[in-house]
Amino acid sequence: MRLVPTARSSALAAAFALAFAFAPFVPGASAGDAEPAARLPWDGFAVGSSVHQRTTTTMSVEGVPPQTSETRQTLVKVTDDAYTIQHETKVGDAWMGMELPFPRRAAGAAAAVEAPKLEALGDEDVTVDGKAYPCKKVRSVFPGGATTTWRHATEGVLKFEMKGPGVESSTLVTRLAVTVKAGDRELEARASVRTSKGSGTEIKVTTWTSSAVPGGTVRSEMVTEMPGMKTTVVTETIAFQGK
Repeated sequence: MRLVPTARSSALAAAFALAFAFAPFVPGASAGDAEPAARLPWDGFAVGSSVHQRTTTTMSVEGVPPQTSETRQTLVKVTDDAYTIQHETKVGDAWMGMELPFPRRAAGAAAAVEAPKLEALGDEDVTVDGKAYPCKKVRSVFPGGATTTWRHATEGVLKFEMKGPGVESSTLVTRLAVTVKAGDRELEARASVRTSKGSGTEIKVTTWTSSAVPGGTVRSEMVTEMPGMKTTVVTETIAFQGK
């Protein structure tokens, strides 16, 4: 039987996806901002910008060797509504893929979600790399779930939590500036750790991001654990070009 999502479930999923994807890129904003401007991963890049990454997947299964793949993302079009990204995977010596939109603003199902109720929860420190940063704590409540954001005046979002039906996650910035290699170049990146739980699965993702890299991600390490299985996925940028 094929399950068809309802309008509400689709809208809720879209809202969570947007909040989850955009949160690490939101710059500083005042506590009174109802909708702080978000810096998206492809903001500031022109058509032709690209990033080339290698992913290695290791599974805790005896006899299964690590699997490696290469992907490439290229910005091919920019409109007010979306960035169009050419996603490609290397197959032998050839590249195969398709163009997909990356929304610049909520649309479709996400736009149908009623505006969240914002609750100012006062000031609270977030510790990053041993230093306490005073943040404005705000909860956004909408049908079926809620997010909580800790925002510093100049460093932006330092902590982000999300709770929904059967799933919860937390993202914490652990380093504001750390040197990471991308191919033969060294970049200053921000490090964060996201943990999530749901349906018997625990996921921990450590991500290093930089506005110098198209798409934002310099490196990521994802560990997924479920009963009887552990999978580690490491993605690293091996080349990039910004225009």
